Amino acid sequence: MAFSGFALVPETQILFIGAMACTRHRAQELSDLQKQGRLAFLCLDEVDFITGRYLSKIEEAITELVEARHPGGIYLTAGCQAALLSTDWQLLIDKMEAQTGVPIRAHTGCHLCGVQHDAGAADEDSVDSMVYDMLQKAERSQEVSVNVLTTGELAPDSELRQLLTGAGVERINLLRECKTFAQYQEMAKAHLNIVCVEDGGEALGQRLQARLGIPYVALGGVYDGAELERAYQAIGQALGVTLDTAAYRARLEAQLAQARDACKEDTVTVEGSLAVAKWLYEAGLPVTRVTAELSGDNQDLQAWFAASAPTVKVEKAVGRQGGYGVGKPGYGGQGRGRGEGGGRPEWAGRNHGESGGRPEWAGRGRGEGGGRPEWAGRNHGEGGGRPEWAGRNHGEGNGKPEWAGRGHGEGGGKPEWAGRGRGEGGGKPEWAGRGHGEGGGRSGRGGQWGTPAVQCGYTASAALLRQLTDDNGGLYR
Repeated sequence: MAFSGFALVPETQILFIGAMACTRHRAQELSDLQKQGRLAFLCLDEVDFITGRYLSKIEEAITELVEARHPGGIYLTAGCQAALLSTDWQLLIDKMEAQTGVPIRAHTGCHLCGVQHDAGAADEDSVDSMVYDMLQKAERSQEVSVNVLTTGELAPDSELRQLLTGAGVERINLLRECKTFAQYQEMAKAHLNIVCVEDGGEALGQRLQARLGIPYVALGGVYDGAELERAYQAIGQALGVTLDTAAYRARLEAQLAQARDACKEDTVTVEGSLAVAKWLYEAGLPVTRVTAELSGDNQDLQAWFAASAPTVKVEKAVGRQGGYGVGKPGYGGQGRGRGEGGGRPEWAGRNHGESGGRPEWAGRGRGEGGGRPEWAGRNHGEGGGRPEWAGRNHGEGNGKPEWAGRGHGEGGGKPEWAGRGRGEGGGKPEWAGRGHGEGGGRSGRGGQWGTPAVQCGYTASAALLRQLTDDNGGLYR
């Protein structure tokens, strides 16, 4: 999410640097950001790179952006050509910051136009870290204030917000809620950073503490009730308040007892998180397998499984996973999300991108010809829906006849959702602006639409346990 992540920093500009052919990657995201006036392209040719002229062109483009759009800061993202030429980004940044007076950062780990494959939050070049790089060191604010470090949103009724406001902490800063660059800079005045990033959260907190002098407590990746209690006590001590967590902890303990009972005759598979697997294993649940990204960020957890839980099969995830989940054997490896392969067990391998639907629709999926048998050949990419809607598909204007011209790519859904399509903000009216292009889920659960919510604390742990006690055998976030 490099491009969209940088766009969360208000009143900044993103400058894409690379060959014209590279702009095909993440085309919808790039197009949307360009329409919003947040992204500019500097498309270079072979002569520019061979002669080194691309460096002076980058300088000219930065100068032009500053003069035309007056940004609070600029993020540079470049294709592989600049990396192959061993571009000295820091030398370029120092020169242009001195000339323009505008902070500039280069996303040098991005070699495929915003796709970063192997960097976690511990990496200084990760989006989770770089979105805070524009903050300038400042004196602490007079009122007690706290930053919640995440690229997601913190709902008004979320556990963390309720605990903080209940203790009298009214100033809660969140990147996604900043409307101006000046408001964003207020985050540098906070008294505490609460890090809600799982992979590399400690490293992110340490880095900002060293640079801005703001202490931190890592809450992301903490699931065990006792560990959560220690984290919340540390937050309270740092802010000089008392957080009343008793009700939340009691609900988690009750949910844990239900999960143990529900899994007596089963085994448990965990996908996407070594931390979740360790917590469930230590809590007495029959974890036998975990798949996750195996990197330097979680080497300590890999070592723990090898030494303390050798019977648990730890496997490297194929591809980058967008979330995590737990499930019973019937669903293991058959992700129930739209992008993975979900549905009932017998639909395995027939997902929304392949052929999903009822068994008799196999081979007539959303990408091929799905719908009822009689709709074969009128799929979502061609003209699907009821026969009378032929020609008004999801790419054109599908829905009831009166919705013609308001398809999922334009503004589909009920009439009141016009302009809030899947590419923009589909779903229920309250999800406006939180479409498939942004992420998310409702209540943290996959297969639905919404801005990604902060997932940490007792409530998040209890939600994972409910996946083991629900009749469906497990849902993937």
